[in-house]
This record gives sequence, structure tokens and C-alpha cells, in this order.
Amino acid sequence: MPSRSKPTGLQSRPDAVAAISVAVAGMQQPAPLSASGFEAIATFLRRHAGIELNQDKHSLVQSRLRKHVVAGGFSSYDRYVEHTLKVQGSALITLIDALTTNKTAFFREADHFRFLESDWLPDACERPGLSRPLRIWSAGCSAGHEPYTLSMVLNEAASRTPGLRFEILATDLCTTVLRTAAAGIYSQVDVAPVPDDLRRKYLLRGRDAEDTRVAMGPELRAAVTFKRFNLVSDPYAFEAPFDLIMCRNVMIYFSNATREAVISRMHDVMAPGAHLIVGHSESFSGIRTPLRYVAPTIYQRPLENPS
Repeated sequence: MPSRSKPTGLQSRPDAVAAISVAVAGMQQPAPLSASGFEAIATFLRRHAGIELNQDKHSLVQSRLRKHVVAGGFSSYDRYVEHTLKVQGSALITLIDALTTNKTAFFREADHFRFLESDWLPDACERPGLSRPLRIWSAGCSAGHEPYTLSMVLNEAASRTPGLRFEILATDLCTTVLRTAAAGIYSQVDVAPVPDDLRRKYLLRGRDAEDTRVAMGPELRAAVTFKRFNLVSDPYAFEAPFDLIMCRNVMIYFSNATREAVISRMHDVMAPGAHLIVGHSESFSGIRTPLRYVAPTIYQRPLENPS
């Protein structure tokens, strides 16, 4: 029978092994986020991003921050929060990215795109004196599904309407999703909602049979410009007014006061007759707005100011 070897190194030092185990466990289990730490995050997001965080989101916030706390070697969530709010810069962007929700899909809430084809486009194209490209703002564009959907719809309209030109500005607060959007590469599951004819016309498959990814075609990408933008704190210093703003499922995270302020600023950068479309779960009930109600989730800047 083989003889047992004598314990060597750490095997002969159970006290050292125990100490290392405790240290590793301590690194893996940072002290939980305190009520004051949560409030510091909530206050920052409220002031700088307009996002309201209630106490019932405490566990969700902690779970989303965990990998950053562990990767940074922080002994507690509160230390991570204190460090991040102090150093700011890219650390703050990482914090915002971790805590913002970016659910999206191609042709999501499809009735909005039917409205664009049947009502908005004919109205916009017939507006007197419109010789410039139509300008569209996808505010809160997430990973790019919405602006690329808009680009498909408008490219199709342009093929039937001589002289129709358009440009799309797509903005989001989260830098991570903007990188995905700018790359314009998605999975087969992502592009499943795209109608077959549009998929064949505008989407590109990889040359390798094993590559199942799908890329947005050059016609779609050429019309879209991506940019990081904070709806609450950044100046609305755009070079020309917008004919359409789509800001869907973004303002549901805002207080009424913040929502009113954002809508007022959007109104000021909309051309007369332009439309604002919000998400199905959003309502302007209980807030003041200079926009005219058109249909559920659809509003318009009047062509003329009321006398």
C-alpha cells in the first residue's frame, strides 16, 4: 500500500487555512447595503437621472451592484457607494448603467409604428415649407432596437416617397447599451419580431454558417447617430427641431415634477406639428403639458399657439 505523505505547507497549518477561508469568505460576502447607503444612491439617481427608487427596490439594487462591489474588493456596499459618489467620473457611469433597466425589442408596441405609417408620415410630408430631412429623436433608445426599427419603417416609406429624407438621433443614459446599439449586431432571437420581408431586405447574416448573429444593414445604420444623453441634466442644445420624439417607457421612472420638466423641454425642441410618443404603461394624467392629446400615448405640439 502506498504510504501516506506527511502534511506539508498549508496542510500542516490548519490555522492559516482557516484564516484564508475567512478572508475569502469576507471578500465574497461584503457587508450588505444599509438604509443610509441605499438613500445615498436614491438621492443621486433622483438628482442626476430623474429616477425614483423606492425602498422596495433595496434588494434589487444590492443584487445589481454585487459584481461591482466584489470586483472592486470593497468590504461593504456602503464603502463602494461612498467611493463611487466621491470619485465620480466613469465609476458613476458604471453605477448608473448597473441600475437602469433596458428592456427593449424590435417593433415593440407595434401600433406606434402603424401610426407613423398611416398618420404621422403623411402629415409630416405634407407640412408646408418642409424641405429639410425629417428629424426623429429616439430618447432612451436602449440597445438600438427602436431606432433601427424606425430606420426600417422610414427606409420603406422613402422607397415609396420620392424626395423623403430623414435622420435619427438615438440617445440613452447607459453607455453599455449604447455600445451594443452602435455595433448593430444581434441574435436570431432578437430579430425574430422583424417581418420576414424586412429581414431579407435590411439585415445581414454572417458568412460563417456557425455564426448565427445578425447585423443591421448599411441603409439602417447610415440614418442613425448614437449619443449618450441625460434627459434630466443635459442641455437640450440641438441644431434643429425634431418632427418626432419617441420616449417610450422611460418617464415611468420619473416623479411628476421631473416628468413635467422633461416634457416641457422636449416641447421646446419640437417643430410645430411634431409628435411625442410615450410607452403604453405611461400616462400624462395629473401633470401639466403644453402638448395636445392625439390618442393614448401620442401627443402633438400644436401647429399654432392658441390665441
